[in-house]
Amino acid sequence: MIISAVKARVRKTTHKYGIEIPTSVEHAKRLDAQNGNNLWMKALSKEMSNIGVAVEVLAYGVLAPPGYSKVTGHLVWDVKMDFTRKARWVLDGHKTPDPLYSQYAGVVSRESVRIAFTYAALNNLDVFAADIRNAYLQAPSSRKDYIICGPEFGLENVGKVALIHRALYGGKTAGRDFRNHLRACMHHLDFLSCPADPDVWMRPAMKDDGSEYWEYVLLCTDDALCVSMNPERVLRKELGKYFELKEESIGPPKIYLGSNVRKVELDTGVQCWAFGSSQYVQAAVKNVERYLNDRCKAGDERFKLKPKAMTPMQTSYRPELDVSPELEPSDASYYQSLIGVLRWIVELGRVDICLECSLMSSQLAMPRVGHLHQVLSIFSYLKSHHNAELVLDPTFPVIDAAGFERKDWSTSEFGHIDNLKEELPPNQPEPKGIGFVTTAKVDADHASDTTTRRSRTGFFVWVNGALVYWMAKKQTAVESSSFGSEFCTMKLCCEYLRGLRYKLRMMGIPVLGPSFIYGDNKKSVLANTSIPDSQLNIPKKQKYKNNTHIQVLKTSLLVLRLHDFSVAKRNSLLLFASKLTMGKSKNNKKVAIAAKPVNSTALTQGRISFLQKSRAETAEIRSKKESNNLDPPIVNNNSDTEMEEVESPLKYNRIVQNMDSSQWNLQTLAYLCTIYRARGQRNNKKEVVFGNELFSAWENEPDFHWPCFVESPVLAFLFLLFSAGFQELGNSSGRPTF
Repeated sequence: MIISAVKARVRKTTHKYGIEIPTSVEHAKRLDAQNGNNLWMKALSKEMSNIGVAVEVLAYGVLAPPGYSKVTGHLVWDVKMDFTRKARWVLDGHKTPDPLYSQYAGVVSRESVRIAFTYAALNNLDVFAADIRNAYLQAPSSRKDYIICGPEFGLENVGKVALIHRALYGGKTAGRDFRNHLRACMHHLDFLSCPADPDVWMRPAMKDDGSEYWEYVLLCTDDALCVSMNPERVLRKELGKYFELKEESIGPPKIYLGSNVRKVELDTGVQCWAFGSSQYVQAAVKNVERYLNDRCKAGDERFKLKPKAMTPMQTSYRPELDVSPELEPSDASYYQSLIGVLRWIVELGRVDICLECSLMSSQLAMPRVGHLHQVLSIFSYLKSHHNAELVLDPTFPVIDAAGFERKDWSTSEFGHIDNLKEELPPNQPEPKGIGFVTTAKVDADHASDTTTRRSRTGFFVWVNGALVYWMAKKQTAVESSSFGSEFCTMKLCCEYLRGLRYKLRMMGIPVLGPSFIYGDNKKSVLANTSIPDSQLNIPKKQKYKNNTHIQVLKTSLLVLRLHDFSVAKRNSLLLFASKLTMGKSKNNKKVAIAAKPVNSTALTQGRISFLQKSRAETAEIRSKKESNNLDPPIVNNNSDTEMEEVESPLKYNRIVQNMDSSQWNLQTLAYLCTIYRARGQRNNKKEVVFGNELFSAWENEPDFHWPCFVESPVLAFLFLLFSAGFQELGNSSGRPTF
């Protein structure tokens, strides 16, 4: 039952890029007859011709020598990205016993590929790529196996015994055999394997101007990428001397490991390399559309791609809270295949869907209908935004030195470490060429998973201006605070940066200065990890008996939320608000009061309506003020300073309360705010002093009616903050000062 359930979720592919894939030689012949061509049979003939060097067909009746084991194989059919038909005869390695020694065969990491392209652009080096033809077939096999020839070997060889002398695809040791054979060749060419990435091969070289640099050959199975002043000579004359290369593949890379590669020129005039996934993304979207169209024809119209999607997923969607029905086994298998496609697209450079792919990957065990809808939404987004590129800009970043002040750690608990210097690898090669400055940006989403309360880690890493690594992953532990989740994220980022700096040094690339990490949690994580005398415990916020100014700040923030301010103006007003709402605790330390914006129903029935006033209404308000003889009296504050005339707020309040709220305009509000303050000069230093009459009026009438500000939200904002200052910042003499 368990095996059958697992097999039910295995997706069986019948088409690729819209082309039906054969399952046998007879099926391939039928497809060629239907299509009116011989593409599949031509691919089969080419493969069997190439495999002839790997096997030795014995005569009829001749048995295999002692020590040889019988194995089986089959044909694999495929379609390349350029729609070329491909046939490959492979061994049934899953049916052979495991060898007693290692079978590992590594490939170059994509991070090393991005570093190599950035290094080439920074040091004005050329980049060439080449494919090794029938790579495995050029390496000797470490095993002794034989097969019984089938019809694909020709009718004249059916039933004969064939000894295998080369590393055929599908064998358990074929990858290792070819890798060891290629490594021996690279050693013969005086290349050194990088300890940080064994598939990065390097050797010292010199430019025409006498400057030294490192030239690299990056190996990914049968794909070779050379970074050098003359990479064509390295590939043709040196590597091509021992391996047969595909002539059409030698040249500047156009498609490398699934990515579209091209050289671009930035606005600054810098030439660099760019990686794009447009071709792969468009092909993946077409496959999804074709699959959904077939389902619609069968009567299932539940799943469709949106005509246009501006975001990969719904911003408020939580996959762990989805309670839609579970997918059927076939749909669950399709969901898992789509996640695999998305993960590869992220690997190709689409960092804009990295988080969404991470979220949906956590639902692979039991996907639901809602999960599949969101995954299809990601494909809708990719359909509308397929033409994105990852540009590996080698330009040096602009670092604000003021934000990374060096501290004296000699008196800290780490002061016993000699000179507090970074430990360098003892076997690092000599740095050559222009180096890199590494930067990173980190963030964490605390308790983003609402069921497990696990946080999510995310960070980006750059070398100079080139993005070389990105990650969005759920944390393994549950943190009780945002500080803990941010600290875990910082830890992972620092560990990765240490590994990156080690890799750059072992590749012979100079590492310039420290690594600069940016984050949004400066007051806790960044401060407590970069200041020697900082402590992790943060003082609690001071509580006040009278929290009127907190409510005022909430109301002011609400006013800001209801209007379309520019970012600069909003930030300046919020900064002003934070300064005005500073109080003093018992130990005379300043404490900032943090307040969240209240709901829109908290002020004037949930809405502040802004009315346009005509000149007639303004004149009417002015005439009402004149008719009530609002001559501002002099406020005596028993000081030698000259004071401005200030209107009695009680008298003015009685007048304005009789007005309709629609009669309030900018001039009325300006007049109200003007008469509430007086200017003076003390000790040759100007400061604002608020009159005793105003303060006493506020104390005597706590239910003072605030008017509805209808024209100027900025002025309303300042008035509310001034009001907070009246009540909260009074001195011991009873006179409120600001």
